[in-house]
Amino acid sequence: LGAIFSWLLTGPLLQLQGGAQRVAAGDLQYRLPQPSNDEIGDLVLSFNVMANALNQKVAELEENLSQLATLNTVSNRFKTILSLPQLFQAIPQALCDEFGFERAVLYLREGTRLNVAGTAFGAEHISDAAAFMNEVNAQPITLDSPTLEADIIRSGQAVIVNNPWQHPRVLQSKQQLSRSESYVQVPIFGHEKQVIGLLSADYYYSGRAVSPRDAAQLLAYASMAGLTIENVRL
Repeated sequence: LGAIFSWLLTGPLLQLQGGAQRVAAGDLQYRLPQPSNDEIGDLVLSFNVMANALNQKVAELEENLSQLATLNTVSNRFKTILSLPQLFQAIPQALCDEFGFERAVLYLREGTRLNVAGTAFGAEHISDAAAFMNEVNAQPITLDSPTLEADIIRSGQAVIVNNPWQHPRVLQSKQQLSRSESYVQVPIFGHEKQVIGLLSADYYYSGRAVSPRDAAQLLAYASMAGLTIENVRL
């Protein structure tokens, strides 16, 4: 009887030990079989939860490393651009080509106004991008206006907008042009931490909502873009 009880106890524990060794060796996909309804089963369940969390963290780390490599590649490419109009178009275009956003807009401060300097709406929507730029710049956003863009310039904070049709700070005339259901806007910092503009991006065609992870990625990109703009201006 004692031998049976010993086997019932040590068998699952040895299985747990073997699973831990496999995960430690790099097999992050390994999971233990369906647990029993006892204390050992709780340990098995906790092990599988831990393995899932570890696998997710490693995947996020790999994605972050890939994004940093892409950011470095784009930064090196921007260093070869000495024309401001060309750079203004390249900045939103790279967000779509390299970072997966579907539409992007670059706004820059010009005195007390905020003008659209570059757009990327996709190869099949060039005319829509041009129309958006022309119509927004025909009635430019002022920095003292009660708009979301002016708030971002003043505060230097990124904003995710998931309810633009009801948001009290969203300029509805511009919303009628973009028709985005979810987008993120982040400030662009130049030298001495001065906000020189902002970047706006969304997933309009697929309809995917913007996540905090997208905002963090866009913030990192905006920092690089801001220093590049300032250097070309100098």
